[in-house]
Formats: sequence, structure tokens, C-alpha cells
Amino acid sequence: MKQFLPLSLLLSLVFMGQQLFAQDVSGMHFQSFRPSMACEILNLELPAGAKISVKYAQGTRLRVDQVITLGDGGSLRVLEFLIKKGRYELVGEEQTQEQVFLVKMAKEPSDLVLAKKSCSEKYSYQITLPPHIKYVQYNGAQLDLELSAAKQ
Repeated sequence: MKQFLPLSLLLSLVFMGQQLFAQDVSGMHFQSFRPSMACEILNLELPAGAKISVKYAQGTRLRVDQVITLGDGGSLRVLEFLIKKGRYELVGEEQTQEQVFLVKMAKEPSDLVLAKKSCSEKYSYQITLPPHIKYVQYNGAQLDLELSAAKQ
């Protein structure tokens, strides 16, 4: 009976340790762009399934705050490395003839594999718009700004 108690305690500590290390890890990355006053449409070509919220602020800058969450197998050190290497970098392109400012991933997204296991990535974006941007499109569909944000 004395050996049973330490063995069960050891097993429960091992399983609790696995639960502690299996948690998702998140990090934040932000970028800012300056679209011309002629641009009235923001076109977002971002990973499918991302959570997007939009708000307005005074000024001429467009700010994109990006929260990346790595699933099982990810760590804060790995996430910081991926951010520094530009995996989540965004680029902005102005298409003035269509009055569109395009924001997209600089690199084509690919599957993330860590230690021979696929690691999920979840994206969340908080976009702060200048007042001259009137419409926002996300992967071809128009966002309802009244539902996603309140004009200030």
C-alpha cells in the first residue's frame, strides 16, 4: 500500500505536467500603414477564419494589431522567432485607380510543423482605420462596419 501512493502521486504529476505544457501560446505584432486620402476601401487578404474587429480613430494612419495563437507544440520562443523571421509580416499596396488600399500577408501562408507535428495557428486582428476609409472587405466579402465597430 505504501508503494501504491507514491506511484499514483507520480503518475498524477506526470499527467498534470503534460496538461500544463499543452496550452496555447499567443503573441502580438502590430504594423502601421499610411494610405492616401484617395483610398476609401480597405481590402484585407488575410488567413481565412481570422477574427477581425474594426474601429475608427482620428489621423491618417491605418494600424493593424495582430494576435497570433499557436496551438499544441508551440512556445513563446518559437512564436517570437517566427515573428522576427517575417512569417506574419503584412504588406500594404495602394491601388489608387480603384481607390483601394490592400493589406495582405507578405509571405504565402503554409502549414506550420514543429517537432514533426502540425501546429495550428489562429489569427485575430484589431484594425484602426482613419476616417477617410469608408468600406472594408475581407477576402472578397464586405464587412458590416456597424456590426464590427462604432465610429468615434
